[in-house]
Amino acid sequence: QSRMSEEQEIAAKIGELGEQIKAAKTEKKPKEEWEPILNEMLALKAKYKEVTGKDFGPPPKEKKVKKQPQEQQAPSAKNAEKKAAKAAAKAAKEAKKAAQRAERERREKEKAERLAGVG
Repeated sequence: QSRMSEEQEIAAKIGELGEQIKAAKTEKKPKEEWEPILNEMLALKAKYKEVTGKDFGPPPKEKKVKKQPQEQQAPSAKNAEKKAAKAAAKAAKEAKKAAQRAERERREKEKAERLAGVG
C-alpha cells in the first residue's frame, strides 16, 4: 500500500516540477533559473524507476481501434480532371527544369572550353 502512495507522490512531484519548468520556459526565463528544477525532476524520475521498476513517462495513451478501411471510391470526374491537370503541370515544370539544366550545362561546358583555350 505505502509503495503505491510513494509512486503517486513521486509522480505528482514530477508533474509539478514539469509544470514549473514549462511556466519558466513560457516566460522565457534564463536556463539558470529553471535548470535546478530540471535536475530535481530528473533525480525524482530516477527514484521513481527505483521504486516502481519502470521509467516515468507520459500516461499511456489508449490505443484507438482503427476502423476498417473503407473501399476507395473512384475519383469523381472533377477530381480526375484536377489530378490530370496537376500531373500535366508537374510534368511541364519537370521538363522546363530539365531543359534549363541542360542549357546551364551547355553554357558551363562552353565556358570551360573557352577558359581552356586561353591557357
